[in-house]
Amino acid sequence: MSTDITNIDQAVNEPTAPIPTFKRASEIVRPNEFPNDIRIQGDRQREQDLKDYKQDLEDRRQRGAEIAAKRIEQSTKPEVNVVAELDKALAALEAGADDFQNSFGKANQPLIDAKMEVDRLRHELSEAQQRLDEIESKGDSVDRLKQSVLQAERALNGLLSQAESQAMDKLISEKFGWLPNRSKIQRETLREMALDISVQSLKEFALPRHHDLPSDPTELQKRLEIVGQKLTDLRGHLEQE
Repeated sequence: MSTDITNIDQAVNEPTAPIPTFKRASEIVRPNEFPNDIRIQGDRQREQDLKDYKQDLEDRRQRGAEIAAKRIEQSTKPEVNVVAELDKALAALEAGADDFQNSFGKANQPLIDAKMEVDRLRHELSEAQQRLDEIESKGDSVDRLKQSVLQAERALNGLLSQAESQAMDKLISEKFGWLPNRSKIQRETLREMALDISVQSLKEFALPRHHDLPSDPTELQKRLEIVGQKLTDLRGHLEQE
């Protein structure tokens, strides 16, 4: 009978062998895995928190000091003397009333004088500005020398052209007895007249072909001497005729 009961217990009860258990990866403790790094990070965070806390305390202390200083400044302002200020306001009002009584219906002479003075100064300023612009337009000494040479060369070329035209007119008058329009004269006749000594002799006073005026003072002085000599020689030649 006992044997049957034992068999029944073995059939009903589960095996008594230990059942294995499993843990999640996050729950598994691995000793000596990065312990130093974790401690270092914690120490740094605590140091930063302490630094931020001290900085916050310092900022609050400074703000408190500024507020206290403003309160002291406001409390130390001098008290306004209301009676004295009233006297000032009454005096200013009386001065305005007197000014109105003395100037109403009359010419505002101070205003007129001030406007006249401004107009005079503006006129003087305009004249001074014109003088300044004229001086600046002439440039420095080299620029002025260059302008003088350029004007002299233009004058020589223009006067030489006039002298050639007058010599041709003289030849035409001598040939025809009067001065007809050149468009009515044959080109061959005009070319023959242009070869006359009175016209050809003027060619020697023409300037040599130059490029643009140089900026070198030495070269400009050479050009000045050339054009000056040409003008002098042309004048002497025309006086002899």
